[in-house]
Amino acid sequence: MTFLDAAEAILKKHGQPLSPTTIARLALDEGLLETAGKTPHATMSAQINTDIKRRGRQSKFVKVSRGLFGLSEWKKSDRLSKDDAQQQAGTRYWMITTSPDNFELDRKKLGFRVQGLRHRHRKMVQKFRPGDKVVYYINRISRFGAIARITSGYFKGTDRLWTDEDELWPSRAHSEPELVLDAETMLDAIRIKDNLSFVQKYSTRKWGIAFQGSIRELSEEDFKLIESEMKKLPHSQFEHTQPPGPPPPPPHIAETATEDLIMRLPLRAKSLHDRLGEMLEAVGSLMGYNATTRQKITPDHVYELDVAWLKNKNPQVAIEVQISGNIDSALKRLSEAKRFNYRKLILVIKEEQMRHLNALVKMDEIRHWLDAWSISSVYDLYDAATKFFRLYDKIEESRWKDVAELDLV
Repeated sequence: MTFLDAAEAILKKHGQPLSPTTIARLALDEGLLETAGKTPHATMSAQINTDIKRRGRQSKFVKVSRGLFGLSEWKKSDRLSKDDAQQQAGTRYWMITTSPDNFELDRKKLGFRVQGLRHRHRKMVQKFRPGDKVVYYINRISRFGAIARITSGYFKGTDRLWTDEDELWPSRAHSEPELVLDAETMLDAIRIKDNLSFVQKYSTRKWGIAFQGSIRELSEEDFKLIESEMKKLPHSQFEHTQPPGPPPPPPHIAETATEDLIMRLPLRAKSLHDRLGEMLEAVGSLMGYNATTRQKITPDHVYELDVAWLKNKNPQVAIEVQISGNIDSALKRLSEAKRFNYRKLILVIKEEQMRHLNALVKMDEIRHWLDAWSISSVYDLYDAATKFFRLYDKIEESRWKDVAELDLV
């Protein structure tokens, strides 16, 4: 099963928006994915984002909010609009009270990636929504130790994760860590208790009662105060404290995802090499060139180019697609094209070939006229050009039309 197929299956099963990390973890846990990669969450994020970017409304996936994805088919059942309404209603803030032992287990093993509470607290956990924030309060030592962001809704866990022998803590939701304080510098609740509204209703001697119980919903003001004080102390920051957007995937993952999308396009050519040539021919034609594939450098020349863009009959852009095989031969054809007055040279290669290409052209003057293009860049150009010129044609369409009513472009 591919990453995209696994993502679709997980989202259909759980029926709510999830983060790529959660989708990948659930897919692995349920045996839908088998991968030797060390970062399956990065692969999942790259493939979902790339699919949405490339296929647009035809994608099976849709971005619901920052870091959360759902199925586009849910729009028909209003499921996404309900989630959007809940998101617009505002983030909810929670305080979970835990023991020192369980907190250390979260820090060293579980990574604050799942929230678990007793069965009797299930109704509270069922209120969790992706984007809600949780702060960990550690009893016995009266310290705040970490902050996490909820990434899923409620689910029932059946495996024992924490240390208490008499409780499975089955009422659960997935989460991602945002901030974890160093063990020696966790925030002492005594320092800020007098400024917390949920503490002020208790007397000075009985302030600790405010922190009893496993879970409490906090006001935004109380949570922000705790968070700001925690950020002043030495801590670890995670991906969700970075600027919006998923972390960039490793280059080979993005390239593989793009190749897969190119092979799905409704093109005549069968191979990836020929499809890239067909795409570049189409872009050239849209830009007003006389664009052809397998064009001889001159009518009687022995060499032919993968793609040539001409102005009338005058040579303009020579393109070679060399994603496998010998780069030397492609460079020879491009050198010949430059000798016969092509003003621009483009070589399409895989990213892994760049080092070899630079070694070949280091002492060759062709480097001053040559651009190296990635497969992803060719796709971006093709995607942008087809969309742009479809709308540009509407602008150029200056004629009277007999219409009863207007359509939205």
